[in-house]
Amino acid sequence: MLISVIVITYNSLEFVQQTLNSVSKQTYPELELIISDDCSTDETFSFCKQWAERNKSRFVRIICTQTPHNGGICWNYNHALQQAHGEWIKYIAGDDLLLPDCIETFVAHIEPNCFFYTCSSVHYDAADGNAGQYKGLLPNVNARKQFRLMLRRFYCILGGTLFLEREHLNMLGGFDMRFPFSEDLPISLHYLSKHFRIKTLNEALVVWRCHSKSVSHSDNRFYPSVRSAMKYYTHRYCWRLGMPLMQYYYFVKYWIVENHTKSKWHQMAGYFLRIFDIVNWKRKCWPVGEVVTEEYMGPATEEQKSALC
Repeated sequence: MLISVIVITYNSLEFVQQTLNSVSKQTYPELELIISDDCSTDETFSFCKQWAERNKSRFVRIICTQTPHNGGICWNYNHALQQAHGEWIKYIAGDDLLLPDCIETFVAHIEPNCFFYTCSSVHYDAADGNAGQYKGLLPNVNARKQFRLMLRRFYCILGGTLFLEREHLNMLGGFDMRFPFSEDLPISLHYLSKHFRIKTLNEALVVWRCHSKSVSHSDNRFYPSVRSAMKYYTHRYCWRLGMPLMQYYYFVKYWIVENHTKSKWHQMAGYFLRIFDIVNWKRKCWPVGEVVTEEYMGPATEEQKSALC
């Protein structure tokens, strides 16, 4: 079975060689590699083409492509999707890493009628060199229960952990361009809204590299995309899933965020709406602490650390 590994890049020259090397070291043999660059302003695309030429014998098929114009993460994901031939797709950003048995482990866990898989990850802090294992907390229950939990807590599913069936992803229209700089949360909610469950593997198979140049740290368009996706799905689906109080809570929350700076009347209206916000009052009276979306599993193993070298 052919698996497509898609590496998306944008000004990733500092890290992309390690990313590509981690793909070439996979224990699974039948790999197609697609490197898709979103019009980098540095030498990332040139380097990727050179690396592809040197390593083409490792892969069944390898292409290096570039988007027509810079359009963001989802634009790059969808552009690469159209080039893929594999039955399943493993996405990875140009600054993250695949651990050697990543693809083989995903393939071994494929189940009938399940088209979306995610896994635990190693978080590597490029600033201090610390690395720890984390697992997501989304349980392996049916799609409706997962959807309710996602709308309540927005469990973290990192983009680098996605493993998706290609034809099914195409059938659902690919990644949502309405939220161009956030791919993982919108695609997770989209699948669940269509009644397709997500299977979580509690094994660390990828390395998420945290650094100051990453999109989530350096691009001020990332968090607006995340908030837009959260607003869309909470307003559209909370009532349908029997969560009217959560729908009102999110309505008030987003209304205040968007209007509190306009005038004192808007601020007063926000306070008034909060009076009827039962969810918020419960959280104030019986605080549950910070909502945790990932669980720390301990420091990275020596084998995982060796993949960072």
